[in-house]
Amino acid sequence: MGDFRPKAGEEQIEEGVILTGEDLSPVPGALVMRDGHIVRIEEARRAPCRWVCPALFNAHTHLADTVAMDCAAGGDLRALVTPPDGLKHRILATTQKFNLVQGMRASIGVIGKTGTWGFADFREGGRAGVRALREAALGGPCAATILGREGGEAIADGIGVSSIRDVPGAAEAVEAARRAGKKVAVHAGEADPMISTARSPSLLTS
Repeated sequence: MGDFRPKAGEEQIEEGVILTGEDLSPVPGALVMRDGHIVRIEEARRAPCRWVCPALFNAHTHLADTVAMDCAAGGDLRALVTPPDGLKHRILATTQKFNLVQGMRASIGVIGKTGTWGFADFREGGRAGVRALREAALGGPCAATILGREGGEAIADGIGVSSIRDVPGAAEAVEAARRAGKKVAVHAGEADPMISTARSPSLLTS
C-alpha cells in the first residue's frame, strides 16, 4: 500500500495484481477502499506490475535475539536456547537495556519494510523484557502483540510458553492467562513429541 491516507468517506484506489479469495487468486485491476474497508475490486486487462494483497503478520518472533544473531555458536538445541541456562538466555541476561531496545527496534524496522503489518513476539525477561519491547515498538511501523513469560504475561497481551515439557506449572499459567482474557501461544516443533501435548484440550480450549 502507498503512504496516502484519504479523508473519511474518500475512496483510496490501489492498482496492480490483486490477490483475492482464500486461495489468493491473482486478478489484475484496482482495489477500491473507503474508510479502511474494501468496497469493490475492478478487474482490468492490464495493471501495474505489483502485488496488492493482505498485509502479512509474523506470528512467531523473538526480536531480542537480534543482539546475538551474528554470534557463532555450536551445540544442541537445549544448550543453545532452553531457559534459563541456554546460551541465548545468558546473552540476553547480560545485554544492557539500551542495546536490547535498539536491536529490537532495528528488527521491527526491517519487518515493516517487508510489508508485514504486525508480529507476535515471545518475550523473554519477565516484566522488564515486556517493557523493553514496548519501548522498542513505540512509534514503529508494525503492530506488536507481546507474549510474556516469567511474570511478564501479567502486563503483556498474553502468555508465550516456551515449552509444555520444560516449564513447570505451564498449564496453570495458561489457565490464568485465559481467565484474564489474554492470548495464549505455545511453542511446538513439528518434529517434537511435545506437539501432541501442546494440542491437548486442556491447553487449547477456552
